[in-house]
Amino acid sequence: MNLLLYLILLLENYKKEMISRYGADRKNHPSFDGAAWCVAIGGVTKGRIYYAPSMPKSMVSTSASSQSYTMESTPPSSSIQALKEQIKERDGHILSLQQEMTSVVTHFWVKKKLRKYKKKK
Repeated sequence: MNLLLYLILLLENYKKEMISRYGADRKNHPSFDGAAWCVAIGGVTKGRIYYAPSMPKSMVSTSASSQSYTMESTPPSSSIQALKEQIKERDGHILSLQQEMTSVVTHFWVKKKLRKYKKKK
């Protein structure tokens, strides 16, 4: 079967599953329903969800034994806090590098000015 045709059929199955779960009004549909996608593709195969949209692994969990697929709508707060801490650490490191760079530039600028001053004497 042509891949494009397969994907079209897959999307149609997903659309039907979404309608059966949430009704015909698309306003009531979530942006993505992992369980509906799993049903549309025929379940988890070898522990993988094929053709699913790309998303961070922290937001997706699969279980080959139970043939289930879940997706968290937001990352866990611990992940958010860890990312905030990493950003804060990197901001501090960037500030430190900027200060070091300023110090080096100032040092060479002063050295250059002193050489010019000594040559004038």
